[in-house]
This record gives sequence, C-alpha cells and structure tokens, in this order.
Amino acid sequence: FYISALIFLLTSFIIGERSNFIKVFIIISIFIFLINKQNYFKKISILIVFTMLSSLIIFGNEFFKSRFVEEIFLPLKEKGISKFVAETKHGLHFEIAKNIFKQNATFGIGIKNFRNESKNIKYHSTRTLDQGIANHPHQIHLEFLSETGLIGYIIFLFFFLYSIFYGLKLFFKNRNIFALSSSLFLFATFLPLLPSGSFFTSYSATIFWINYSFLITKNE
Repeated sequence: FYISALIFLLTSFIIGERSNFIKVFIIISIFIFLINKQNYFKKISILIVFTMLSSLIIFGNEFFKSRFVEEIFLPLKEKGISKFVAETKHGLHFEIAKNIFKQNATFGIGIKNFRNESKNIKYHSTRTLDQGIANHPHQIHLEFLSETGLIGYIIFLFFFLYSIFYGLKLFFKNRNIFALSSSLFLFATFLPLLPSGSFFTSYSATIFWINYSFLITKNE
C-alpha cells in the first residue's frame, strides 16, 4: 500500500499538472494518516522519501526547476500570494469572474454562460482585455459565484459540505474506505485559490459524480 502511494504521488508530480498534484498530495497525505492508527513511522517515512525524491527531480531537471521554482516559489517569495495570483493568466479570469458576480450577485449569469459574458466589455478592465476571455473562470468557487450567484453558491456549498461531513462520519463509524476517499476527493475539489477545470462539463462531471456515488453507497 505504501509503495503504491509513493508511486502514485511521484507519477502525479512528474505529470507536471501543479494544481492537480497539490490536490493529490493533500488527499493521499490525509488518507494514509487516517486509514489506520498504526505504522506512523511508515506514513511519515513515505512523505519524507517523496519529498527527497521530488526535490532531486526539481533541482536535477531544468523543466521541473522552471515549473516549480522559477514560476512559483521565487515569484511567491518576491510578490506574495495576492499579487502573484493577480498577475497570472488565471488571475485575469478570476478578475472577470469577480466583476461578473458583482453585477449579477443574486442569481448569476446562468450555468456555462461565462464563455459568453467574459466577452462583454463591461466586465473588463484595461489589463484583462487581451487575455481575460475564457470558457470558465478556472476556479470552482468563482465559477459558482459568477454563474449561479450567491443563492446558487450557498446551495451548492451547503450540499457539498454536508456530503463531506457525512462521508467522514461514515468512515469513522464503519471504517468505510470508499466514504473516506470520496470525502477527500470532494474536499480537494473545493479547495479555494487553486486553479481548476470547469465543474459544469461532461468530463469533470463524470469523474466527480462517480466519486460521489461511492460516498452515498453505504457499506455497513
């Protein structure tokens, strides 16, 4: 199990999808610490070994060094989180989504309408005109806020928070591993700040609702 977890972590890291890697790392880290109350030495060792191997990969390969050090760590250290995010391409999408939400705060602009409304000049500042247009805001919370408004966002948020707590309760009561895995997947899906794909697409929705199905299937 621990060897498989290490291989999965390294594979996710080597793929180079930074946002998804962070989510995978969070899910696996929490999972291996909750799955049983023994073998803490093995659990900590896995994370230490992974940290050492990933560090060797980063500093031994120019591509990974550029992706993780030059494009993330150094700019974050120099600019701070807010300024760093604002200056990225996704940061421009975030700004458009915020402007759309401010002008359509109650009910939003409708699901999958960001791709149309992001072209509207009234939502743009001078810095977003060139690259602010996109199919979705690339952040799930901003997608809900801009497309479903505050009312839709609160409904979705309550539904998924309840589902996460339900799954964790089921795990601690019955040691239901599927409930734990699904709860952690939901938790990672709704992490703030990290860029994400659109929630309202067939591809993302298929992965999400398959995982959700494991959560609501009780195995007493």
